[in-house]
Amino acid sequence: MNGQQAVTAVAKMIAEAGMGVSVFKYEKPPKFKGEYIVVNQLTFGRSDFQQSYVNVNIHVPDTASKEPNTRRIGALTEMVEPLFRNTLYDGAYYNIDSDSFFPDNDGTHYQNLRIQVTYLNLNQNE
Repeated sequence: MNGQQAVTAVAKMIAEAGMGVSVFKYEKPPKFKGEYIVVNQLTFGRSDFQQSYVNVNIHVPDTASKEPNTRRIGALTEMVEPLFRNTLYDGAYYNIDSDSFFPDNDGTHYQNLRIQVTYLNLNQNE
C-alpha cells in the first residue's frame, strides 16, 4: 500500500457512508462553497509492516456571526468516527489516532481526524 491508495480508500469509505457532504482528495476546488471533507496523507512508509497516517479534515462554513459551527462539525464528526474505529478495509486496518480543531482561511473551521493505517507491503515490487 502507498499513500495514494490509502487516501483513495479513506475517501471511498467516507463517500460510501452517504453523509451528503462532498469528499475531496488533497484539496477542494477553489470555487467550492459549503461543507466538505478533505482527505490527505502524511508521510507514508514503505517497509513490509507499516503504520502510517491519513488526515480527514471535516470543514463546515462559519456562522453568519463568523463563529465556528461547532454543532454541525460535531454532528459530521460523529458520522465519520465510526468508519475508522478498528476497521479492516481493503487489506488495511484503520483506527483514529488523534483529533484536533482548527480555523481555515476559507471561512470554515474544521475537525481534523488523524487516521492510523496499518498494513503489510509484501508485494512492494509488483
